[in-house]
Amino acid sequence: MLKVIVNLFSFIIFCLCSTSASASYIIDTGEPPQSWGGYSLGPEQQMSGYFYLDQDYNIQNIESFIAGSGGVVNISIYSYNISGPGSIIYNKSFDAFLSGIGQPGMWQGLHNLNWNLVAGSYWLVLDSQGYNWTPWQSIPNPLQIYATKHSGTGGEWQVTSNPIFATRISGVIASAVPEPATWAMMILGFGAIGGAMRKRGSQKVRAQFA
Repeated sequence: MLKVIVNLFSFIIFCLCSTSASASYIIDTGEPPQSWGGYSLGPEQQMSGYFYLDQDYNIQNIESFIAGSGGVVNISIYSYNISGPGSIIYNKSFDAFLSGIGQPGMWQGLHNLNWNLVAGSYWLVLDSQGYNWTPWQSIPNPLQIYATKHSGTGGEWQVTSNPIFATRISGVIASAVPEPATWAMMILGFGAIGGAMRKRGSQKVRAQFA
């Protein structure tokens, strides 16, 4: 019986670990052509894209197709507002790779995030402390709505349906990620198994001396 319990716990852990490691694309606009041209992404300029999640997800990676002179790029997730991004939920920065002005871009971004988002609508926001560009021509599967904010818009978000940047967001369904309580229960279960094994061993020793 004890062996059956041990095998069952091992199988549960294997399934949980295997499931939590398999991130897949949730949003994928596809890659623009390898030709330069797009929107500038520099200081005091922000661009955003609307996306919708049909269920709870654990976001692990967010990338955009970026070219330019490098510098720090900020990627943020904002709550939904019909006129543009609402309140910030998550934010993190990365150092963009220097590809050079007029050179083809590449996928760059954030990895191993562990950002939890419930089902609903959100805005993905990009801004940069350096000077970069997001090639936008012929994005295969653009997001439905984009928005920009800069001096030309009076510092307010301006919504547009024109493609501005390509993006890829990957992660796993939130229910596939083991909760702390799940790990705690498994640890307690192994503790109970270990205690039972020690008790069984001590009983055998006493029986031999009887």
